[in-house]
Amino acid sequence: MRKLRILVGLLAVTGAGFASTVECGTSLSNVAACSGASLFTPSATLDWGSAFGTAVISGSNPFNPPAAATLPNSLGTVDISLTSLGPGNTTLPGQVVVPYPQADQLQRVDNAAFLWNSNSGGFWDSPSDVVPGLSYYGGHFGDDNSPTNSSDGDNLLGMTASGSGGQLGVAAPMTLTFPQAVSGVEFRISSISGTNTDTNFIAELDAYNSSGLIGDEVISASGLGGLCSTLLNPQTNGFDPVACDDAPYIGFAAAGITKVVVYAYDTGTSSQPLVTQQGFLIDSLRVNPTGSQGPTIPEPGDALLMLSGLAVLAGCPNQIRRRIAGLCRS
Repeated sequence: MRKLRILVGLLAVTGAGFASTVECGTSLSNVAACSGASLFTPSATLDWGSAFGTAVISGSNPFNPPAAATLPNSLGTVDISLTSLGPGNTTLPGQVVVPYPQADQLQRVDNAAFLWNSNSGGFWDSPSDVVPGLSYYGGHFGDDNSPTNSSDGDNLLGMTASGSGGQLGVAAPMTLTFPQAVSGVEFRISSISGTNTDTNFIAELDAYNSSGLIGDEVISASGLGGLCSTLLNPQTNGFDPVACDDAPYIGFAAAGITKVVVYAYDTGTSSQPLVTQQGFLIDSLRVNPTGSQGPTIPEPGDALLMLSGLAVLAGCPNQIRRRIAGLCRS
């Protein structure tokens, strides 16, 4: 059995800014500094936009699981569902505790805080004004924010929660099932944290074969959750929004993987710690077929601290911030 130690997204070094770190281990009690981006070249990559279409809110988005998508390169399908949990708290194998989910749903989300509006000479505008009904979140993934470009960012899949009566819901873990077993699964992951920027989060991925649990991976990421500060408020600051594109990878490699369960929650910042279970987002699914060469496994003690440049931009006006925070829609 070969296990995929964690994977930290490479951070651009473009000037002074906050330091982001990732720790990993097999449980919350033994995480240690770790490094590296994706550790294997995938045989197939599934883009969630190709799998489930546009992120515009419609009768099919958010969607009620289970949902199925076809993997490229004849690797079969992947079935995606909410993880069924009983009342009360559930402790995952890596010691991450999941409260009883409420108002949770699977949702296609685009990574964006602003889109270019070509009217009146062109300006940065709320994504839902450019693409009515768009479900978006300006998180720590990729976003091509060049002026005159009206396309949105990375096509994400989210486990989201929105309660009623002003109360926040609690997101459930996401289960990805592979009827045709694979030997490697990974994707980038980050937390949803309302209007909070560059927050910390905890994530766990548990891998199973036909006999049961193979193993798990737990990561503790600092500064890589919530909204991306450099995507915010370009009109006030006179800059184009810049994607953080630094969400860390989480994954596992072993023969015969038939299912993975993934969960993440936000823990706020070091100065304002606050645990929230509003949900999490994952980027494209990357897999290897059973029998392929697994990745080289780094030791958790291999530490690498990288700086995320670009000074944090000033806070958005309240009306703008409300529209870019959470899972915004028109």
